[in-house]
Amino acid sequence: MFAPHVGIDRDGNVGSIHRDGIEKNSSACGASIGALNALKEDLKAGDMKNGYLDNQMDIIKHLLKPHVDEITNAPNE
Repeated sequence: MFAPHVGIDRDGNVGSIHRDGIEKNSSACGASIGALNALKEDLKAGDMKNGYLDNQMDIIKHLLKPHVDEITNAPNE
């Protein structure tokens, strides 16, 4: 999986983007960031939840699962 929706803000931070008309930077891609955060919570609880209503989220979580530590510990460059 490569991140086709990943933004880079004006300071070069990957995963953040400045949108016109919005004062603060926001995350990009929101679905991947949301999936990563949900996956971290699942792993903390010791149970990876599968949602029957959100197949896209589940697929992203399964793709990210082997890389959680690598992503979490990556430098923000």
